[in-house]
Amino acid sequence: MENAVATFAAATTTGRRRGRQQNDPTSGALSLPQVASLLLAITANLRLVKAAAIRTIMFPTDNIYVKASRAAGTVFSTACKARSGSESLPPPHVSSFTAVLQTVLQDNAASAELKAQVSQILTATSSPATVVTVCKFSKCFDRATTRLEIAVPVTWYTLLESLVTLRTTKHGARKCQGLAPRGPLERSISAALASTAYFLILFLLIFCSPFSFPFSLLSLFLLPFFSGRIISDSELSDEP
Repeated sequence: MENAVATFAAATTTGRRRGRQQNDPTSGALSLPQVASLLLAITANLRLVKAAAIRTIMFPTDNIYVKASRAAGTVFSTACKARSGSESLPPPHVSSFTAVLQTVLQDNAASAELKAQVSQILTATSSPATVVTVCKFSKCFDRATTRLEIAVPVTWYTLLESLVTLRTTKHGARKCQGLAPRGPLERSISAALASTAYFLILFLLIFCSPFSFPFSLLSLFLLPFFSGRIISDSELSDEP
């Protein structure tokens, strides 16, 4: 009797814990909607990690720091074409950060203490590479705005805060808080998944339920409206 009870309990527990089938049983491959859902989950996790590890600052595009970074990027591209693999170059984020530090020395709004700290970093051999881990200027949908993503080791947080304070108080920059908004591609994938789900439901109603043809016909006319509503809501919910 005890063995029978144990067998029944094990069977019911196994049935409850059994996961949902996530792939095609015939080929073992993930379906296209599952791949799209996985991509959305990965991008959401990446935005969470970036929000926790990287500082994001929005600059006016005509700011001196943005211009210095672009000039450094041009020099880096020219050097890459000229070297032809004969010599190694510092990573692009180091070149961009070095240009930022050099601009601090020319910035009249920077304090003497900050300039002294920056001078020590620039004069030390290979020091900028040990100070910064991420330094990237990117274009935004609004051409008048440029995004800076920057991260430094814990030992250099004081320097980073000084740089951020200088830019937000003297150069019209603003700090971004929380998760970054979804990008255009991520929103498009989400809208496509929603539209696919509606079309699948409509297909099942039309071909698998002979008693719901009037409702299916009504859904056929209302589907474009609801699909457009979903896409428009997703576009308005996040900035590009």
